[in-house]
Amino acid sequence: MAIESFADDAQHWQDRAEDIRRTTSSIHDPEVKARLLRIANGYEILGRTASRLLRRQCEKKAASGARKKSVRR
Repeated sequence: MAIESFADDAQHWQDRAEDIRRTTSSIHDPEVKARLLRIANGYEILGRTASRLLRRQCEKKAASGARKKSVRR
C-alpha cells in the first residue's frame, strides 16, 4: 500500500469521527447517542493507527534511503 493512501485513510477516519460527534449533538436518545459516540471513538482509533502506520512507513523509507547512500560510497 502506498504511503499516500495511509495518510488519506488517517484523515478520512478522523473526519468521520468528527462528523458523527457533530451529529450526536442533535440526538436526544441517550442509547443512540452513546452508540454513535462509541463508533466515533473507533473511527478516531482507526485514524491514529493509520497515522502511526504512515510514520513507520516514512521512517523505514528514510532509513532505507540512508542505508543505500552509505553503501554507494
